[in-house]
Amino acid sequence: MKNPHQVIVHPRITEKAVRLIEEENKLVFIVAEDSNKREIKEAVEILFDVEVEDVNTHITPNAEKRAFVKLAPDYNADEIAARLGVF
Repeated sequence: MKNPHQVIVHPRITEKAVRLIEEENKLVFIVAEDSNKREIKEAVEILFDVEVEDVNTHITPNAEKRAFVKLAPDYNADEIAARLGVF
């Protein structure tokens, strides 16, 4: 497995990302282009000590890869976002 810090580049904070945190319990990250969903899931679970339910990825027109990470119901995306300094 890759180093989790190499998989997760940084969190993506936009109005849409904040809405996803509050309404859908999802976090948005910019991730390494060569990472896959399994690696992203493992990296988030290791870095933030949470359980991940689902990962969706999207490559933007300017070649950034975004990961939309849905946390398990037992975990709160608001708490992780607060640790990241979003709120």
